[in-house]
Amino acid sequence: MKSFTNTCTFLIMLVSLGICTPAVALPDDTKQPIKVKAKQSEYNNIKGVMTYSGQVEFQQGSIRLYADEVFIYLVDGSVTKMTANGKPAHFSQLLKAEDKQPLEAQGNYLEYNVNNGEILIDGDAKLNRTGNNMSGGKIRYNVKDGSGQANGGVEMTLQPDALGDQ
Repeated sequence: MKSFTNTCTFLIMLVSLGICTPAVALPDDTKQPIKVKAKQSEYNNIKGVMTYSGQVEFQQGSIRLYADEVFIYLVDGSVTKMTANGKPAHFSQLLKAEDKQPLEAQGNYLEYNVNNGEILIDGDAKLNRTGNNMSGGKIRYNVKDGSGQANGGVEMTLQPDALGDQ
């Protein structure tokens, strides 16, 4: 019951802070060319996995991913999921065309599910959306509907104007 209460309290805080407002990631991002730089790469056609290692820089539209190691999962030639390891790994994406700052996430492990828009940040997890920050051991955030949860010593920093957007 304590975990459920903590999750509910956390979600209420997210909504009131403007971190958890419905957000639709830029639809054109996944239709843009993928650009990757890395020291090494490998592709497994049978598993549909591209592996990049060594100072990896990934870009697709407004999506940016920087990590020590990145795995890109493909189904029928389309990216379905990306995972990244780093100390830390960094992810960013503009959620709306009018956004001045991208959503930013960092952690030791990142997983981005392209189809459902969910980001998992694990290990010294940090999330920043328009100056409102959250950190914890693990954060799960959905860029499509703005929902999320966090655990493991959750801390938040809220901007005064975030409370006035209600």
